[in-house]
Amino acid sequence: MTKGKPEIEWNADTIKALRQHMGLTQEEMSKELGTRQQTISEWETGMYKPRGATRTLLNIIAERAGFMYHVEEEKEDKSYSEEYASYLERYELFGEDRPKLSPEEFERLDDELLDLLVLDADGQELTEDQEERYLELMFLLVAE
Repeated sequence: MTKGKPEIEWNADTIKALRQHMGLTQEEMSKELGTRQQTISEWETGMYKPRGATRTLLNIIAERAGFMYHVEEEKEDKSYSEEYASYLERYELFGEDRPKLSPEEFERLDDELLDLLVLDADGQELTEDQEERYLELMFLLVAE
């Protein structure tokens, strides 16, 4: 990267924004970077972040494409629910082996977990599949 230019923080939002800025599909972007389409998908869902040489390559491609991404402006516009903010705090502490959820994904999974908890509280016995899903949701939501 050119001296004095701040590096972009490569996360799900910035990677997807760059790809869309360039008018590429995930498949086309993967060919540009010499990686798999699945890797692009995993970056865009926040499952993983690019590292090392790939991050450097993304910076070069972004600069050549005239890509400008203002993280500060985006963060100011976001207002999260209290529950999601709490999730983000837990994720920072304990979430290294879990995918990071978007606010929408969090709300959907949290609602699903609440539905299962209501069934259990009403005295209904959970099926084996429901119990398995309950444990999966607790893991994804970084429950204590």
